[in-house]
Amino acid sequence: MISIAGNYEVDPGAELPAFDQPGCRAYAAEDNRQPDRALFALVTPRHMAPRHDLMRYLMRLGAMPLIRPVALGIAAWPSSQEEHLIIVYNQPGGPRLCSENNPTFKPLREDELQDAIVEPALAVLKEFNSRGYTHRAIRADNVFYDSSDKSSLMLGDCVALPPAINQPVLYETVEAALANPAGRGPGWVADDLYALGVLIAMLLSGGKLCEGMSDEQILQSKIANGSYGALIGRNRLSMPVMELLRGLLCDVTRERWTLKDLVAWAQGRRQTPKQPMLPKKGSRPFEYQDKIFWTAKALSAAAGADWDMALEISQDTVLAGWFSRSLGDGDRAERLQALLRSGLPSANGGPPHRLVSETLIAMEPEAPLRYRDLSLYPEAAAQLLGIEWDQQERRQRVAEMIRSRLSNAWFDGQKGGGAEHVLLQKNFTSMLQYISQPRLGYGLERMLYDFNPHWPCRSPLLGGAYVYSLLQLLPALERIARDSNDDEVREPVDHHIVAFAAARARHLPERVLSSLARQDNPATYRMAILYLFAELQRETAGEPCPAFAGWLARLTGPIIESYNSTEARHTAAKAIKKAADSGNLSDLVAAADNPELRGRDEAGLKAAVKACNDIDEEIAWLESGAMNSDDFVGERSQKFAAVACGCLSSVAFLIMTIYYVAA
Repeated sequence: MISIAGNYEVDPGAELPAFDQPGCRAYAAEDNRQPDRALFALVTPRHMAPRHDLMRYLMRLGAMPLIRPVALGIAAWPSSQEEHLIIVYNQPGGPRLCSENNPTFKPLREDELQDAIVEPALAVLKEFNSRGYTHRAIRADNVFYDSSDKSSLMLGDCVALPPAINQPVLYETVEAALANPAGRGPGWVADDLYALGVLIAMLLSGGKLCEGMSDEQILQSKIANGSYGALIGRNRLSMPVMELLRGLLCDVTRERWTLKDLVAWAQGRRQTPKQPMLPKKGSRPFEYQDKIFWTAKALSAAAGADWDMALEISQDTVLAGWFSRSLGDGDRAERLQALLRSGLPSANGGPPHRLVSETLIAMEPEAPLRYRDLSLYPEAAAQLLGIEWDQQERRQRVAEMIRSRLSNAWFDGQKGGGAEHVLLQKNFTSMLQYISQPRLGYGLERMLYDFNPHWPCRSPLLGGAYVYSLLQLLPALERIARDSNDDEVREPVDHHIVAFAAARARHLPERVLSSLARQDNPATYRMAILYLFAELQRETAGEPCPAFAGWLARLTGPIIESYNSTEARHTAAKAIKKAADSGNLSDLVAAADNPELRGRDEAGLKAAVKACNDIDEEIAWLESGAMNSDDFVGERSQKFAAVACGCLSSVAFLIMTIYYVAA
């Protein structure tokens, strides 16, 4: 059994596949205080972060029609001995509505919708929205019955994985469906309301909504017919349900129902059903090879998914002409012509990828920011970087996108946005500053941890440790140092660890990061490593870590050698050994960088240098033969004669005095 948060036990040998999430296995869990309590645990993947803020908020809430987390902890999983973050949940009262292997179920009747799903979902979304959170995992296979009688439903987990990463295209708006799953971000309550509309349509169909259609076919159908037309088609619905679904499935975000509208519907206030708002069709199609496009949205979606196509049409005057003459959209046509005139070549002389991206923005401003094979919303840039970190090419794409300052063009194309967009633009300015400095503490690693505040540190130096908080870093390094039998002098820093520390620490001096860039000066560089970890121990009020201090002590060779005298080196080495044994890193720093000892050592060096210089001058004078020169002999003779005369005079005076006294 694995202990979690002191009071909970997870059984690695008891899988509960009924509660699995994509990417997370479920296991039986138990509360030591209440053995009869029905619980399960999800083991999260090591390379990405759960939604910590939302998770901790939900732990403080009472009962809700939602599978709610009750505890979390980090533990080594037996099969791999690698640490994972494990979340314990209350079990729902009934089974899952459907699964990937069994996607169909008994359809709900229209008169059951309000009590079965609308009221429960409304309660959750109202609570989330009041705190600025979204669910972003509303889908049929993540819905459970709240009791064995299957009278109503409850929403499934939404915290174990990043938001919307497992949402099928079916449940996403047209614009969000164009984004990479890792680049959708938390979205807005409007996205959850749209997903709720799709879920309701799915419940009415018994799981057969868009059955047999691929994601691309679903997306194209939504673009061509509108979401309501694509998902509902000619199915006959009662007026209240038609009103509900047309409101929730409206493709224009500002026209889509809000929580206030959904509350009004639940209270029985009826409105005229919204008419589907389809994209404007051109008077003639835009043709590319053997493909025909009647709307800007369809053309933008196809070009964003086929970068070669986007490259070709972005450099063709036909595109602006089609917007102007066929769609009658002079503003976008003018913008496209301006882009074409500007050329916007790439910095390295290659294909003008920035021009293509800005062309796609001009064609469809509400679509995600697209750059080559990236498609994301700006608020999800750091999240996508974290999820796809192991793919070097994707990391490079993110860096290129930021350096191109494409976010500015995307923000300029949006209507509204207000303070949120201002903050995001500042974030992108910081990201650009980080990736422009490849030294320790900066680069893409700093972007990763600064804008993903709970992301686990990806440093290979940490081995199987799962470290997402600064409080966990030194204890993890202490365990590694204690368990290691390797006396090799390895530095416990890399780009990940330093960037992680710089992003998490509140008071880490910039001079420490600057000194870490001085790898050409081993003493300064190693001293900076000591200062880094001493500051982390001080800030986190960490326990003594003698094994890790011993590791750091083995790095102090260049620091000790920087003292001049053998005595100072011996004194420093002795003090370092004593401080390392205590495990206090501030004492280790004080021992390695002792100003008093350093001052005495420098003073001794200056005195020794002066004495050496004096001796060298005297040797040089003797070797020059100056001692036998007439001038030197004459000068010395005169001094000797004067001294001799003085002595004789003194003797004579003494004799005369004695004679006089005796007489």
